[in-house]
Amino acid sequence: MLTLNPPVKPTGHPIEPSRLLAPTSGAFPFVDRGGLLRQLVDWVDGADGLSVQIVGGAGGSGKSRLAVELCRELAGRGSFWSAGFLGSGVVDKSIQALAATAGGRLVVVDYAETRALEVAELIEQLALSGTGAEPVRVLLLVRNSASAPPGADDTEQ
Repeated sequence: MLTLNPPVKPTGHPIEPSRLLAPTSGAFPFVDRGGLLRQLVDWVDGADGLSVQIVGGAGGSGKSRLAVELCRELAGRGSFWSAGFLGSGVVDKSIQALAATAGGRLVVVDYAETRALEVAELIEQLALSGTGAEPVRVLLLVRNSASAPPGADDTEQ
């Protein structure tokens, strides 16, 4: 349901270079360009029971890595938050289980622009389970088209 791969750790064995480029690899230090991670942490800490945020940008601009770092930030706070990426092909029962999960929940949906039905179902199912004490946050990562207007790759509120 919610998954976050561990960082790539040196093992003494060769690592495929493509694995080093994965957003979850942690092979390179994260740089919070423009304070976007801080803005997302502030959003997560908001008082709303349910809140949805969209981060858009060109492929390879760092949206997934930003979301990974947000998940890691929440994981570092202890066991209150369940945070990770929604798997593809998630079925109704998995979303219901997530809705019944105690504590705060951050669900990241990558390629959200291609998963409209899943996103709608996710938000509908989670809407009633989020409270100020046990919030639900849904972070939608979307790719902008090549013809997107300037500035369209910024975090949208």
